[in-house]
Amino acid sequence: MFLLGAFLTGGAVGYAATRTFSPSNVPVQLTPAEMRAEWKRQLALSPEQIEKFDALYNGRRTTFDSIRALYTPAVDSIRAIYQPAFDSLRIDNQQKVMRILDSTQQATYREMIEKDKKRADSVRKAGGQK
Repeated sequence: MFLLGAFLTGGAVGYAATRTFSPSNVPVQLTPAEMRAEWKRQLALSPEQIEKFDALYNGRRTTFDSIRALYTPAVDSIRAIYQPAFDSLRIDNQQKVMRILDSTQQATYREMIEKDKKRADSVRKAGGQK
């Protein structure tokens, strides 16, 4: 039982850390629909293959979502512990950066911060998927 608890806790912490420390300048992944369309195009799937392909990936997505739903409360509770410190650190660093920039650079930096915030909010609202 201890090993199961350790495994689940480790998984939740790893998931939370990956989501938190992933570079924000990395492009958002393709949506599942975009990814499927790309695979269908690259593999030149026949209509029959597309039907089977869609059935496989719909089943996979359903299973993935149910697994993620199991761990979301644990991940959210862990995030609630560390997120205030990360937010404070991020804001402090942004203020320090602003002090070394001229007014034109500051305006651009504010836009960059806002764009990154919108992207992060969008990803968060989508449950980590975009």
